[in-house]
Amino acid sequence: MHTKLLKLVTVLAAVLLVSEIASAQTRKVTGTVVDEMGVPLIGSVVASQDGKSGAMTDDKGAFSLNVRSNDQTISVSFLGYLTQNVDILGKNSVKVQLLPDPNNSLNEVVVIGYGEVKKADLTGAVGSVKMSDVKETPGLSVDQALQGRIAGVDIMSTTGEPGAATSIRIRGTRSITASNEPLIVVDGVAGAVTDLNDINSEDIESISVLKDASSTAIYGSRGSNGVVLVTTKGGFTSKPNITFKAQFGVSHIARSLDLMNASEFIRYYNDYRYGNVDTGTIPAYDPTIYGQGTNWLDEISRVAMYQNYNFSISGKENRLHYYAALGYTDQQGVIKGSGMSRVTTRLNLAYKIFKWMTISYRGSY
Repeated sequence: MHTKLLKLVTVLAAVLLVSEIASAQTRKVTGTVVDEMGVPLIGSVVASQDGKSGAMTDDKGAFSLNVRSNDQTISVSFLGYLTQNVDILGKNSVKVQLLPDPNNSLNEVVVIGYGEVKKADLTGAVGSVKMSDVKETPGLSVDQALQGRIAGVDIMSTTGEPGAATSIRIRGTRSITASNEPLIVVDGVAGAVTDLNDINSEDIESISVLKDASSTAIYGSRGSNGVVLVTTKGGFTSKPNITFKAQFGVSHIARSLDLMNASEFIRYYNDYRYGNVDTGTIPAYDPTIYGQGTNWLDEISRVAMYQNYNFSISGKENRLHYYAALGYTDQQGVIKGSGMSRVTTRLNLAYKIFKWMTISYRGSY
């Protein structure tokens, strides 16, 4: 009896000792996981360094995870976001901010008439282009940058002259006599501009095109030809972001017409008269005295220079988001006497008073 009791006490002591040793080899790490806007990410996966233990965040983005005492990092992941390895050496609590995966196109936010929605949740016929995707395009105007990039949308310049108005056709021409131009909405203001070229392309964050009736219904009859939603840039980084961009270049006629000069035309005219009018007579004109004559294409055209400068500063400070920009464009046309020169300015301010209220000002010149 005493022997059995002694064995039982020994076993209990060994279990307590092993539990104490195991407890000494692990520790608890807590924290929260948020997205790029500070919103909690519910259901984020948090795993230990060896991957043998894990946890998921609750409705507040919080988690609690037991890790080995010598673990230095934990892995945090969420669908559509970049996986992040977080340093926990000497830390018992961490705050993790995940950034969207730029290669995940379904996670892109698309601006529609009623607000914003992720591309994965989008049901209407909406085409969207981020200007950052076309920043390397050599074109200086919005229509040049967007040509051929949105399905079912034809964007073209009305003439070849720099600064000419832009013509937009969404799913073809609808009327013979009425206007076929879509409604342009800039930062939620309908009819703010009548031409996309009135906006500096460097100030645009994204452009969405609403094509079908369900997408344009909010705008009524004004959206019968489609709606173009333009979102301009704002400030999102805590540190000021200063950008300066300069472009230089030349434009010229790609291929000149092969025309006869004055002497060649006189020879042609003499041959015509010899065979049709004054048959068998001496040529009426001497081609040698006319020389090269005047090349009128060279007289009216030129190698055109263009230069474009853009300076901007953006950021946020506490509750204030700001974006200020100044642009200058000087573009000559290949036809003498054509071209444009303009200065553009923009100031975007947004101040968040409450979680549910934001006051903003957006102005341009």
